[in-house]
Amino acid sequence: MAPLRTIADKALAERARDLRAAILGASHDRSVECTVAYVEAVRVAWEAMSPEQRAVSTLPAEASSLLSWAQQAVLIQRAITADNLSAVQKAVQYRSMSPEPRIQVNG
Repeated sequence: MAPLRTIADKALAERARDLRAAILGASHDRSVECTVAYVEAVRVAWEAMSPEQRAVSTLPAEASSLLSWAQQAVLIQRAITADNLSAVQKAVQYRSMSPEPRIQVNG
């Protein structure tokens, strides 16, 4: 993206940063809020452009790239969470099937 020139550009950069942080922090509720805010910032930035600026703008590609990354990151996080849950469930099942440890005292 070109250097930040407008309030809309600055807001867009801040919303993108917030979205990345929420996704990387695995804060799902915050991620949804940040996605909505980012999409709104994209809309505002797009509407602030002249037709000539829109014709050469990289904004659609950048927005698409960030949202695709966010989607992939969330899918990866969900897969990791599912794997972790499965491991915990197996451990609980194994523990419930094994006898309680007993201490034997000889003497």
